[in-house]
Amino acid sequence: AGEPAPDLSELLDRLEQLRQYAADEDIPYQEASSQEALEWVRRTVPANLPSVFLVNNGNTRLLWKSATKQLGIQFLGDGSVQFVFLGEDDQAERVFGTIKTSELKRLISGLDVSTLIGV
Repeated sequence: AGEPAPDLSELLDRLEQLRQYAADEDIPYQEASSQEALEWVRRTVPANLPSVFLVNNGNTRLLWKSATKQLGIQFLGDGSVQFVFLGEDDQAERVFGTIKTSELKRLISGLDVSTLIGV
């Protein structure tokens, strides 16, 4: 596959930091979740790279955040994701659920967060 694209080097470094942190602290790290997150970013090529976190269960969570919106996506390692969207309206719009990874593109379009993610 060759070298990763330069714009993904920060994401790759962060995933490796989390892998090492989990090993050092003897906490869960789900390799399948990390790989699904990385593959989704490689396929989607968002202009805005997300923050990357390790969830207590060892899954990888990507987070895009602006002053008015945020979208968090936890990759479950089985071809599905849990997502949480917090919107900008006065009623504190909140949408969450579990979907197949293949449905993320439609979700992003439906939530109108394309500019947040940069796709």
